[in-house]
Amino acid sequence: MSKREYGNKVIKTIVKHRTCGTCKWWKRNRPGRKPRPHRCVWNHRGSARLMESQAGMQAVKELLEQGTPVKTIEGDGDNTLIARLKSELNLTVTKKFDKNHTIKNIVARLYDLQKNNKNLKISSLVIRHLTKSIKYVFAKNQGQPDDMKNNLEALIPHQFGDHNLCQPRFCGYKRQPSVKYLHRSLPYKAPLSDPVLREKLQNLFEPVISKAASYADLGSSQACEHANRAASLRAPKHLHYGESESLDFRVKASAACINEGRNYLSETFKRHGLSPGSFTVPYNSKKDHEREKRQKKSKLPEQKLRRLKLKEERITSKGACEATEGASYESEISFSEQAEDIERIPDAIPKPLFTAVSSLDNPTFVIIDLETTDLIRRNIIPHIVQIAAKEHRTQTSFNRYIPPQLPMSNEAEKEEYNAHNAVDDVNMLDKILIAANVSKELLLKLCYNSNSHLLQENFIKAKAKNLPSFHPLIASGVMKMTTAENIAGSGLNCAHLKLILYS
Repeated sequence: MSKREYGNKVIKTIVKHRTCGTCKWWKRNRPGRKPRPHRCVWNHRGSARLMESQAGMQAVKELLEQGTPVKTIEGDGDNTLIARLKSELNLTVTKKFDKNHTIKNIVARLYDLQKNNKNLKISSLVIRHLTKSIKYVFAKNQGQPDDMKNNLEALIPHQFGDHNLCQPRFCGYKRQPSVKYLHRSLPYKAPLSDPVLREKLQNLFEPVISKAASYADLGSSQACEHANRAASLRAPKHLHYGESESLDFRVKASAACINEGRNYLSETFKRHGLSPGSFTVPYNSKKDHEREKRQKKSKLPEQKLRRLKLKEERITSKGACEATEGASYESEISFSEQAEDIERIPDAIPKPLFTAVSSLDNPTFVIIDLETTDLIRRNIIPHIVQIAAKEHRTQTSFNRYIPPQLPMSNEAEKEEYNAHNAVDDVNMLDKILIAANVSKELLLKLCYNSNSHLLQENFIKAKAKNLPSFHPLIASGVMKMTTAENIAGSGLNCAHLKLILYS
């Protein structure tokens, strides 16, 4: 691919074939016989790892023979192309590492550090913050190798509150030392403090710092990746075009579409004396126009910001799902002798707010009273023996007796007064309401959603179930009782918090 100032054009395509379909058929079905004459596509005798560097060397050689100079090659550092050009063609070219590949490799090491050190206090939030910092350093120091090295050396100490190596250009603490500096993207907006984590991060960044001069002049292979993706859409791997010339034709068609647009098909028909197609021409023009609009739209700042937000949402959603699901898919996880935590973190139980109802049309009172076998004693819930209700406006009443499964207590069986009769209770409450003359405004102020009672019951049950797991933290002063009750009532226990911390 050519650079952006030259139009991001495909200037050379090289297709390597490790096998030939016709040769394979003759070898399998006619062993010992020479294959029939055909256009054999077998042009690579090595492994797939060698294919990329050999294809690159062949492309550079053909470009030089055609009179096209090659001064700079942009791409990832995953092959030996530069060394082969110097060794076999005696050609020295400038290598620019791809920015995205470089950042991904560094971030991959951070996630490996998190995975291989479960007791290390490095969460996904910290890794995302370091990723953002690395991108900022790379973006702001292009063409400045000394500044790149200085910023990379100060990157890790800065996260731990050590600003001795920082420069005012990139450090808010250096610009305003009298103002308390907040790490806005780190947990609790505070610097990291684990000395073991600092040592491991500095060891991880040592090879990055040593290559600061290379990172000060980064390139981009995004256009080439786009061309590879376009070719893969025309030649999917599962259809296996690699053993015939069909793959060559499809790759060259992808290059023609990138360089000339969809009209390349009509132009090809014209050159071979065929009709360009009365429907093909307007359809291709329409598609080219749509592609041009998409490309222009994708370069707008608001579209780039939207892509970043969507990416952040995907990362957050993925991390939340993996944290709640626990270890569900890992290499050889089924052979692990230690039982893995496969319990899914439950959804949060909302705490009832008991907010006032905004409006009611023609409100009225329904008075309800229950009679039970006893009071709540030693966490034993009594059984209901009678339910009575009365509607205030129409005086409609309701009364039912229920056979209990628990015996009546002595206090409940006393008949000194009629307080243990639910019908008498609702009648007395109805008379009190008539005498009080409650207004509609006061009624709205004291009304709330009936679902709040159910939420309150679920919250209390979850708190009773999960609160004992926090007793060691409460006793040691790590957590206050109020905080523990709120966390327990939401459905989480101490094991859930550990799973989230080390996920």
